[in-house]
Amino acid sequence: LKRISETLVHPDAGWPTLVLFFCAPDIVNFGTSARPYAMAMAAAMASFWYLLEWLDSGKRTTILKYLVASVFTLHLHYFFGFIFVVQAVYLVARKMSGQPVALALPLAATVVLPASLIPMLRHLLLTATEASTFAFPEPPTFLQLLQMCFHPTLLLTMALGLVLVALQKQKTRWKPVHLNPGSITLLGAWLLLGPVVFFLAARLTPHALFATRFQLWAGPAFLLLAVWVISGLSLESQKLMMIAFFAGTVLHPGNMMQSWRNSPASWREPLQVVRDRSIHEAPQVFVASGLVESGPVLWQNMSPAGRNYTKNAK
Repeated sequence: LKRISETLVHPDAGWPTLVLFFCAPDIVNFGTSARPYAMAMAAAMASFWYLLEWLDSGKRTTILKYLVASVFTLHLHYFFGFIFVVQAVYLVARKMSGQPVALALPLAATVVLPASLIPMLRHLLLTATEASTFAFPEPPTFLQLLQMCFHPTLLLTMALGLVLVALQKQKTRWKPVHLNPGSITLLGAWLLLGPVVFFLAARLTPHALFATRFQLWAGPAFLLLAVWVISGLSLESQKLMMIAFFAGTVLHPGNMMQSWRNSPASWREPLQVVRDRSIHEAPQVFVASGLVESGPVLWQNMSPAGRNYTKNAK
């Protein structure tokens, strides 16, 4: 992400971007989760970087690095594969603007990425078959779309930083860093395309998969735009913005208290209830997989007792 920022925004924007990234609430939340979203995010960032590096150098070894990172992205979480739509939009826009775009990487990706999904085909077909059994939330509102694209906490921290800058004795002027059209296209598509498409799918179809964890890969685009704003300020003002961002995220009372609370997905409370009710007897407890689609088991047609996906415990 540091190198992406230095390439798209400004040569000095790398470290400020990392500060914002490691303070962002969603990054902290999913970065400490056992689910693979953080790893998928890392692979997606590598995919973006190797794409930019290839456009600059054209080296074949960079194509290989891009393919490895992209395959990891798909296998860590296939919803993160939407990054390739964003990358395709960027390449098309770059080509239409008259900039050279070779065909080696796009052609290699067109062949390798679908082929890498062949081992997952059985699982993907099972997931599609069992889709009617999933529990979907209510369709999202337009406000939720705005909150996903422009995180309220991050907006408030930016506003706090700008207030601190405005209160300085020595007034500072904002001199925006020049962004080339390609960077604007990539950042805009990166920030908006995925959330908007998933929002429309959730509104127009019964399958509401509009969730922050599925769009985590889009979060860095907002941070890059925030760093672009910060890069136009003086060095002293940039420090104030960093302090405001740290105070409004890491030191936010709500975020700090959350660290001392059990996760909503914690099993501690349900297990304590079972333990309290089992003082004088030992009831049977059936524990199934947290994801019914996690294995090719026709669970709807089976009795829970005695099956290999349950444990009969006392």
